[in-house]
Amino acid sequence: MGKPVSRVVNAFVPGPLAEYAGGFRQWLLEQGYTPLTTVPQLQLMAHVSSWLDREGLAADSLGREQAGRFLADHHAAGHQRPKSLAGLRPLLGYLGGLRALPPEPPEPPPDAAAALISVFAEYLRAERGLAPMTVAAYSSRAARFLAAALRAFLRYCHVQGLVAADVSAAAMAVTGQWTLLLPRGLEPGQVTALLGACDRDEPEGRRDYAVILLLARLGLRAGEAARLRLEDIDWRAGEIGVRGKGGQFDRLPLPADAGAAIAA
Repeated sequence: MGKPVSRVVNAFVPGPLAEYAGGFRQWLLEQGYTPLTTVPQLQLMAHVSSWLDREGLAADSLGREQAGRFLADHHAAGHQRPKSLAGLRPLLGYLGGLRALPPEPPEPPPDAAAALISVFAEYLRAERGLAPMTVAAYSSRAARFLAAALRAFLRYCHVQGLVAADVSAAAMAVTGQWTLLLPRGLEPGQVTALLGACDRDEPEGRRDYAVILLLARLGLRAGEAARLRLEDIDWRAGEIGVRGKGGQFDRLPLPADAGAAIAA
């Protein structure tokens, strides 16, 4: 009975990659492959080389795009392995190390808009103290340039010195059915009428008058007004501390008429 023939000698590589077959096998052994486990890799190399030959392509044309084409044709011919480009990594890694492959196209430059939106999101989180879901919503809408977040985005651009003037007020309001559900700002005359409706001879009326005046003069949210405490007011400095979303705390100048209403 004769000596068994090694399977390694059956892994013949024809075509454009033939000159690299011996070096590839040696490289595989240096990477920890056994002589037997080099066989599937060399057989795959043979398939790739034969495909290059059929397509009339040289070895130095085997970039990522051509590797993807080979894989698609390989699967169409009934071969199940490799299942993805990851299976070609040893071969491509070896050929790439020899600089036998075409250089990969340069990475596209970073998207300036995406970078700006990322910094905008950090501003909303750190400076405004908004919740993560709110930051995500504002960032997404700003990226799509929707009016729902455009005002906040333009205000941020002005604060950061990216635009010379604050043009946030020029942003159009959201149009369509949803505007029917959104409260609009009151006209000065309406604010005056609302304040006049408060009976300041009664404690509840004085309270309502002070709250409405704070909302109108400082632009506070209802929740911010509800969280106010007497100790938040620095009467000597004429300032009031406002607790916003996410634990944000800001000091704002206290208008004289609002301060008088609170004192009353």
